[in-house]
This record gives sequence, structure tokens and C-alpha cells, in this order.
Amino acid sequence: MAITNKEILEEIEFLKKKLPNGEFAPCCDWRMESSYPAYGKDFPKIYKEKIFRKKVNNVVKICEGCMYGSYPEMSISMRFMAAKIQRIGNFLTSPPQKNWPLEYEELLEIAKQSEHPRAFEVVGQLIDKLTTTNKELLNLHKTKKDISTEKGPTNVTNALFVGSTAELQKMLKDKDGK
Repeated sequence: MAITNKEILEEIEFLKKKLPNGEFAPCCDWRMESSYPAYGKDFPKIYKEKIFRKKVNNVVKICEGCMYGSYPEMSISMRFMAAKIQRIGNFLTSPPQKNWPLEYEELLEIAKQSEHPRAFEVVGQLIDKLTTTNKELLNLHKTKKDISTEKGPTNVTNALFVGSTAELQKMLKDKDGK
């Protein structure tokens, strides 16, 4: 079954209306009376219902509209060169604080605040990946230590002399003379 242009445009409009926590919002300023999580199994059915569309229209008809879209900072920054230059200047003169790395408790707190199962899944995957990486790093250090502590052979049985016969005779005489 081919996807029509209308379906693609509807999908783009829908993605603009999704909050960071996964819930549907008609725009960045107005919210629905009820919660409609886009990750719900029944959401595609609800989204296509006329009743739902009517509820959305009732919310957005009071809005005069705006030029900002769902992400005002990005929209303003990209539409106007003066705003873009100002934001770059702000970032360079007073960059945001970086509170990295986050501790395990902080990651869990962020996941709890979002109240979204995916957040807990991401924290679990991150901890698993860090554990695996640390194990690999420890094995790498152990291997490096084992390689550096290996000793070469103590008895040389097949020595090779590179030089002329005169130099060899001189070396043998010096050795016998000592």
C-alpha cells in the first residue's frame, strides 16, 4: 500500500504537535483538557476520529496563531539573521553550564520526572553499556600489563655475527685475552 502525500503531510503536522514526554498537544501554547499519549496503542485510532479532531479545533480556534511553530527558539533563530547572530553571541559570551557527567541517581531522577517507560529503558541501557565498556577497558589493561611483563629468552643458542672475518678474529682474541 503506497503512502499518499496527504498522509505524509498529516504525519509531519502530527510530529510538530508532540510534546517531549510523548503526549499530543495542538500547539506550543495550548493543551487539551484530557491527556492523549502518542505512545498509547489506541492513539492512531483516536487521532483519526472526528471527535478528537473537533476537540483539537476547539482548543486551537482561540489561538490567534504564531510564527514560531512548536519550537520557538529554533524557528526565530533560523528565520532571522539578527536573532541568529545574537544567539551565537550569547552562547559565546556566556555558554550554558555543562553539568556532565550525570550520576546514576541523577539519571534515575530525570527518568522519574518524565514518568515515561522509555526513560527508564534508556537509563538501563546506558548503565549496561557503561558496565560492558568498563569490563572491556579492564581486560585491555590486563592484557597490556601481561604483554609488558613477558620476558624474552634468557639463553641464546643461535647467535649471528655480522662483520668481516678480521673483526671476528679480533673479537675472539679480545675475549680470550680477558
